[in-house]
Order: sequence, then C-alpha cells, then structure tokens
Amino acid sequence: MLSQLEGNEKEKVTRIMVASIVTGIAVAIAPSLIVWLSGVDINNIQTTSNTIAGSSGGLPPALANVLRNGFTVITVLGAVIAAGGLILGAIKMQLQ
Repeated sequence: MLSQLEGNEKEKVTRIMVASIVTGIAVAIAPSLIVWLSGVDINNIQTTSNTIAGSSGGLPPALANVLRNGFTVITVLGAVIAAGGLILGAIKMQLQ
C-alpha cells in the first residue's frame, strides 16, 4: 500500500500511522505510569465514610470518584484519537 504513494504523501501517512501507534501505547501505559509516579492507585483505594484509607493521604471519596472518572475519560479520548489516526492513515493509503 505504501509503495503506491508518492514521496511527500508517503511521509505524511507514515507519520500519521506512527503517531497513532505511539499515542495508543501512551494511552495504554498512562494509568500505570500515573500510579507509579504518584504512589496512589485511585482504582484500588478503599473508601470509608469520610476519607479514603491507604496511601492516598486521606482524599475525600468524592474527589477519588472525580479522579477515577477523569482518568476514564482521558483514556477513552486518547484511544479514540489513536484509532482515528490509524483509520485516517489506512484511508489515505487506500485512496492513493
């Protein structure tokens, strides 16, 4: 497929595909990286009535829920962007 593309177009499509793959990998490892850097695993924290027990330093349950939801939204958004880039690259390869 790439052999059908001409010089400049071939570079553009290759960049789109590589950027999409890198984005997908970054989205896949981001939650683990955040846990490693912060030392707080938001997904595995036990909540009590007023604070969260464990290594979180006493985060309120509402804040923990907001963080969980935020991580989920960011992960889904990153996955959509990566998939969109791969689809766009594949379409450009087919059209050329």
